[in-house]
Amino acid sequence: MAFTAQSPFTHSPSRLVSNTAGGWGLSGLVQFSSGQRFTVTDGNDPENVGCCLQERVDVVGDPQIGTHQVATGITGLNPAAFAAPPAYTYGKEGVNSYTDPMRHEFDLTLARQFHIGLGEGRYFEFRADAFNVFNNVVFNGPDASISDSNFGQVTSQQNQLGYGGTRNLQVALKFNY
Repeated sequence: MAFTAQSPFTHSPSRLVSNTAGGWGLSGLVQFSSGQRFTVTDGNDPENVGCCLQERVDVVGDPQIGTHQVATGITGLNPAAFAAPPAYTYGKEGVNSYTDPMRHEFDLTLARQFHIGLGEGRYFEFRADAFNVFNNVVFNGPDASISDSNFGQVTSQQNQLGYGGTRNLQVALKFNY
């Protein structure tokens, strides 16, 4: 969802109010997305098909019962609920049965043009941008390979660096001519 709001003081009867509080624009972008679907896999080849090393596993318990929270505070999967299928058989787990955490971000921009009497096309533009304003952390899903030592644990986050990462602030002043 995107939005834009203009300052209501642009046409104020007071010249001081109009010059200081008028002409500002506030824009924002709000993003919500559900987590990616994933399947728990075996990093081996129990079916002996010679391919992929992404075979599904057997579910032998409740993946949510006894789940553990890692340092991130996000609940992972219950490792005891999964088992490698017997040799030469396919696992009984459904495809994409689990979902990563939901992602949400909020970006803002505050901007104003300053015309300085050099013509309509010549002006300064000031803008301040804030990406991920509330510094929301978006964790990756749990490790989904039963052959890994971190299986079932959430060990990293999606939004670590750059745009869409941790909170980023930037200020710019440019001259248009």
